[in-house]
Amino acid sequence: MSENLSIMYVIIAFFALGATLGLFTRGQKYHAYFTYIPSAFASFLTIILAITIFSSESIHLTFFNIQDLFDFEIFIDGVAAFFLLIIGLISFAVSIYSLSYSKKFDDKKNNSALGMLFNVFILSMILVVISNNVFFFLVFWELMSLTSFFLVIYEHENKHNLKSGLTYLVMTHLGTGFIFASFMLMYTQTGSFSFDSFRDVSIIPQYVKDIAFVLAFVGFGTKAGM
Repeated sequence: MSENLSIMYVIIAFFALGATLGLFTRGQKYHAYFTYIPSAFASFLTIILAITIFSSESIHLTFFNIQDLFDFEIFIDGVAAFFLLIIGLISFAVSIYSLSYSKKFDDKKNNSALGMLFNVFILSMILVVISNNVFFFLVFWELMSLTSFFLVIYEHENKHNLKSGLTYLVMTHLGTGFIFASFMLMYTQTGSFSFDSFRDVSIIPQYVKDIAFVLAFVGFGTKAGM
């Protein structure tokens, strides 16, 4: 478990490094390499972590405990590892592709913003997958939604991109509302904002589980459809 946790820390550190270097190396000759090599390395480690979790024990850790709402917990089991594997594979490929793709914006736009947004977006997706608490799940979900919105409208000179971005922003927050309602309904039954309590469905009436499922299905379905 300690090795897997160390890999998780390195993943977070390298995505943060890529985002930071993306902001402070604007205009430099090797800007793209400073931005996307760290993200490619972090993505590769994400793949390694996912594969390792498949063949070892899950990671379940609480970093701090202020109140029930603000418990920062992570939980990585086989299901989370599956999503991490998908994120890692796609983000690794995109990172390599972006080394050349991003250069087309060098003389046109603030290229540093693109690299920063990309790294934060991938990191927020990973943190959504491993969060084990309602509050931090929603914080990282919102971060993911906002960074993806700014990536969609990056070429905002194109009115179609701007219109698509605004539509995305409205629909994704509509979906967030349904997800939030589902979580709050589960909280009324469990008295806890930890996803651990949500997994013990035996104490929850069937009709409540059905309503929570429909709300979550609509919320996550709206996001997936975008």
